[in-house]
Amino acid sequence: MKIELGDRDQNNIITLSLETEAGAAKDLYEESIKAARKQVNIPGFRKGKAPKGMVIDYVGEDYIKSRALNQDFLIGLLDEAVKKEELDIVTIVSLDKVELETAEAPVILEAKIEVYPEVKLGDYKGLEIEVEIAKTDIDKQLEESLERIQKSHTEFTEAAEDAVIEMGDQINIDFDGKFNEGTEEEPNWVAKEGMKAEGHTVIVEPGRFIENFLEQTVGDKVGDEKEIDVKFPADYGVPELQDKAAKFAVKINKIEKSSVPALDDELAKKNKSPKAETLDELKSQLKENLEKANEQEKETATEYALFQALRAATEVEVPERAIEMTLRNDLMQMSRMYGIPQEQMQAIMQNMAIDKEKAATRDKLANTMILNAIIKSENFELTDEEQNKAWEEYCEQNKGSNKDDGTQKISYLDNMKQSLKTEKAREFLKAENKISYKELTEEELKAKREAETKAAEEEAAKAEEDKEEAKA
Repeated sequence: MKIELGDRDQNNIITLSLETEAGAAKDLYEESIKAARKQVNIPGFRKGKAPKGMVIDYVGEDYIKSRALNQDFLIGLLDEAVKKEELDIVTIVSLDKVELETAEAPVILEAKIEVYPEVKLGDYKGLEIEVEIAKTDIDKQLEESLERIQKSHTEFTEAAEDAVIEMGDQINIDFDGKFNEGTEEEPNWVAKEGMKAEGHTVIVEPGRFIENFLEQTVGDKVGDEKEIDVKFPADYGVPELQDKAAKFAVKINKIEKSSVPALDDELAKKNKSPKAETLDELKSQLKENLEKANEQEKETATEYALFQALRAATEVEVPERAIEMTLRNDLMQMSRMYGIPQEQMQAIMQNMAIDKEKAATRDKLANTMILNAIIKSENFELTDEEQNKAWEEYCEQNKGSNKDDGTQKISYLDNMKQSLKTEKAREFLKAENKISYKELTEEELKAKREAETKAAEEEAAKAEEDKEEAKA
């Protein structure tokens, strides 16, 4: 394949021209003729039996060519060219030329492509980076894990007629709520879908419902009816209800008392994950899992701090189009993964804290742009040893793969080339910078993260306002 690249313009658009080997579209051309033959009715011939030349004359060669040069084929050619030239591409802006003279001729293609802006790297080696991590108490974590396992195997039995609700009970209730759309002085109570239910079963414990809702049922009996006043939290998932006062008419239908099993070998055998035969074995597996999880959290915090420092030392501009496309693709992927209908997905998008999502996506894309720039700056290449190790790990994880299949190996490594270089760059950055750790309580760490997120959101919102003002 011959490839030519034009100069980058002020909008980071380049023209990519390519010419394939002769006959690259021949098979598709023949398939297009076969498909047309089955569809057309040519006088004197049964459907699907007309000669090839007559089919082409009947539908026109332009139709055959346009069907052969379908979108998937053309995008595939562009993807191949982009990989070969190692372009950091945002999107294909337009297909300006598509030519195919004959089935045996090469395909000629010209497209405009938006690439990511060039990154101006600052210092990325020798930085002093302090990583803030949560203090961990493995014994306390183990104790909490065992308590959760006990709770997960709790059994509930219907309470006596005169029983009152206690924390830890399971109750069945009807509720009908309204929220205040007005002010405290002049309230306007409005019903909303989702604030009413019948026969709702829930365990009475903090975090199961709106804060201080279930707590207000403690002491009630079956048949009791009451009004409960609550306030939705400021970060509630439905923006319309955030920080709003609400009241619910509640009726108690049923009370069930809990029975928590003993922490013993029998409980260990009942547990599904991790599976164990004895309590000691369960504790050992849980402790190992917790240590791995703590190490992973430390690794995540290290990367967070490292890239925070790199972004501060780098001039990097993330294209708005890339942010919007990434958000949309992530949501569509979620839709397919969980089978969420499109209209419901649109509602989720409307209720999202879009500034927060944009800020997180901007940082993620900036990190990728910085890594790609460092890969080019350091001229990272993969050694045979590194490639063989990656292939062996892949075969180990995918038992159906043939370790000795050279074609499959080449295909896998070709697709994973950039990912493997990225991982190499990450390890390089950790080795080339001085990283230290500072332990904070979970509360301190949470407060700091929230403050940083809020600052990033405000900065992103301000940048958006500045852009809108510049347009005006």
